[in-house]
Amino acid sequence: MNDGKAEYESFYNIKGKLKHPWYENSLNALLANKVVLGFLLTIILLVIVFSIPPYKDFNGMYSSLKDNDWCQIGTDGTWMLLDTNPNDVKNHMNPEALAKIEEVLKDLGFKGYTYKEMLLTTSLDGKSNETAGKYEVMWKYHPENGLEVLFKIK
Repeated sequence: MNDGKAEYESFYNIKGKLKHPWYENSLNALLANKVVLGFLLTIILLVIVFSIPPYKDFNGMYSSLKDNDWCQIGTDGTWMLLDTNPNDVKNHMNPEALAKIEEVLKDLGFKGYTYKEMLLTTSLDGKSNETAGKYEVMWKYHPENGLEVLFKIK
């Protein structure tokens, strides 16, 4: 009888829980795996949440620009026009509108050369356009009208 009790006591603690070294190591490993898995799931969730843009149209993305005379956004939010010379003053370019065009191009994922192409456009070039993902941009330039840039969601 003593042999059985000693064997029982070597595998179980006072509360009757298994205390064998392989069991304790597997419990620690399981706990560590749960912590690592929880951390990875949290990171994945944060990446997903922050990679989804909060707005799907120009009304949401650039509503703060509506108060400027050089910006028009369609009521459905699928297009936005930035005009560097909304009053058609000959040889005039609004620097704020011009800077915003470059910023919007970057925001929407257009290549850096798109802005340079816009700056090199002449009145003889007519309309030009580029696409980036779900966005399209069309622009034209005339000395009397300035640079007019139309952003569209495809």
